[in-house]
Amino acid sequence: MPPAGIEPAHAVWEASGQRISQLAQLAEELDRLGVVLRSATEPFDTSAAAGRMMLQMLGVFAEFEHATIVDRVTAGIERRAKKASGRPDGCRSATGATSKRK
Repeated sequence: MPPAGIEPAHAVWEASGQRISQLAQLAEELDRLGVVLRSATEPFDTSAAAGRMMLQMLGVFAEFEHATIVDRVTAGIERRAKKASGRPDGCRSATGATSKRK
């Protein structure tokens, strides 16, 4: 229980799309203000070194996951563009003409 007059705050940190540097800045600022993060769903508490390490590791994995998703979406868009052009190499004819050879 927090000391009298201090209410616990509850927040959800959505890590996807965030950079580890942003998470580190937030953690440092909260530490400077004397705020301790305790997760309701993950086993970490930033008042201890192991908890701070776990928070940073979760941030690294979230950033990696985000970058992987971006890479996969980009590759999918490129694949569709090649397929839509009708040529295996993805290039269109300069004149727009099509070949009717069989």
